[in-house]
Amino acid sequence: MNVPAETPLHAYFSDRFAHQLRSLLDSRAQVREHKPIILADGSMPVPDLAIVQPLDTVYLEHHPQPNNIYWLIDYVENDTEQAMIERSAPYAAAEIQDYWIVHLKHQQLMTFCLPIAGQYQHQHCLTSGTAAPTTFLDIVIPVERLFTP
Repeated sequence: MNVPAETPLHAYFSDRFAHQLRSLLDSRAQVREHKPIILADGSMPVPDLAIVQPLDTVYLEHHPQPNNIYWLIDYVENDTEQAMIERSAPYAAAEIQDYWIVHLKHQQLMTFCLPIAGQYQHQHCLTSGTAAPTTFLDIVIPVERLFTP
């Protein structure tokens, strides 16, 4: 299957934020860019950023699984709000605690957290202020930082 090439905008901002996260998280987590994860249903999505347990050589044996995943981030340019909610469903079903979608065109951050019975209980759409993943509450991200070169 051919995956559409990322636009320069998408590549720039996802790469830039991955670099920032590595600095902020240090050795507490590993930031994987555009690498597969394995969900319980056997699917292997490829999020833009997967913040996972720093298990080093364990990932020679298998891709991160839900119990290894702290937080996932995807970048989109043209998705509707409904499409973004649908995009979150497999991650909620897998009980991944934090899922963020950075909508570049609208300069919005959609955060999804607290998965219960296959649905995220908290969904927020932010255009300003700050956001913090529930797994790293000390990491507070100014929303504008996600869109500013």
